[in-house]
Amino acid sequence: MEYFYQTQPIPNPFSRYFHTYGCHTLETASSLVLELVVSWGLLLPLPRSILIVVGILLAIFQIMLILSANLSYLNWLTLLPILFCWDDDFFVTVFQFPSVSSNQGNRHLFDSSNDDDDSFNYASYDVLFGVAMVLLSIPHVTNFFAPLSTFRMIGSFDPLQLMNAFGAFGVVSEERIELIVTSSMDGKLWKEYEFPAKPGNIRQRPKQVAPYHCRLDWQLWMAAQYPTIHASSPWMYRFLIKLLEADPGVLQLLSKDPWNGQKPQWIRIEKYHYNFNNDKTCTGDYWSREHRGRFYPRMGMGATLTDLWRQVDRQGG
Repeated sequence: MEYFYQTQPIPNPFSRYFHTYGCHTLETASSLVLELVVSWGLLLPLPRSILIVVGILLAIFQIMLILSANLSYLNWLTLLPILFCWDDDFFVTVFQFPSVSSNQGNRHLFDSSNDDDDSFNYASYDVLFGVAMVLLSIPHVTNFFAPLSTFRMIGSFDPLQLMNAFGAFGVVSEERIELIVTSSMDGKLWKEYEFPAKPGNIRQRPKQVAPYHCRLDWQLWMAAQYPTIHASSPWMYRFLIKLLEADPGVLQLLSKDPWNGQKPQWIRIEKYHYNFNNDKTCTGDYWSREHRGRFYPRMGMGATLTDLWRQVDRQGG
């Protein structure tokens, strides 16, 4: 957690506060307890009072993640199953909803004891669902202990893809490397492209974009985890081509086109190391950054349309 808030894909307006003033040891310990222990309460048949506490703890955990990061819709979706920890009486008490009464008293939406058909047993479906999940989880558990050469962070092991493995952060980076795309008309004056959510302009405060998913910004963050464009994201060649062609559809994905629709002649990607700027005497810069070299092309002044199309042809289209 000492690095997560600063190196996550898309920081939000509160990320610097959590990075600077958060108790990272407590955050790490509580995350492990909540994710590895408390989350089992979503599946186990616990007493009502304990289940309510489980729901409250997990909801607070997800809300804190929403407040500290732009993780698209992931945490918002995780809040949905937590709602099943709370019955109707809980919502009536907390939100002062009018109580719905009948001859049988307050009904619970998922309470099978109130159903007229005594043969309808919700518990049976729970057991069948649980057995199916255990059987489908066996390949995923085996995958955890597989060597790195065959380990799959994201994927499914059954033909119907009823269950899949998804690891958003298998490793938390200790440095924030940003890819800064620049282009030029004459090879002398280079201007930067700016994106809606990813850091670029060091004076720009991060925005709150979640639960909206800025996929291009995320993809550029992922590409920065690799040393070259070849090993990370071959799609970037076509992306750079579209920028040189000033394609209107691609330019709409940006927050600023430095050329206002004109077509530049050269393009390149630089690597910068970004840190939150906590200098109290600074002139208003939200970030500090240090140049770490060229990402693409590795040699020369920059790439032209001819260079990029040649790379696309080498990849077979």
